[in-house]
Amino acid sequence: MQIGANVSIRRIKTEADLAEGAAWLAKVEPRFAAILKLTGPLPLRLRDGGFTALLRAIVSQQISVAAAAGVWAKMEAARATDITTVAAMDCALVAYRAKRPPMLWHLPKRG
Repeated sequence: MQIGANVSIRRIKTEADLAEGAAWLAKVEPRFAAILKLTGPLPLRLRDGGFTALLRAIVSQQISVAAAAGVWAKMEAARATDITTVAAMDCALVAYRAKRPPMLWHLPKRG
């Protein structure tokens, strides 16, 4: 799936797909490369529900059940639960950050 000029999304379907993605992450993020050396190949764990199920799992693991339900309701209201919408939002945010001037923080001196 093509999201933007330089962004495409592919679904992980096989162990080869997973290995390719892990190799790319290791190339762009040295900390991931170090962890991958320790863990070895990642196991393929396919679940029903795809990206939406993954997003729900991430939200629910990070906070309490009640808080997760509230966050999830807000994400659904913003229509931010499918991969296409989230990727488009991310692209828009990257473009926004590239166009705005850098923020300079001037904190008052203490004392």
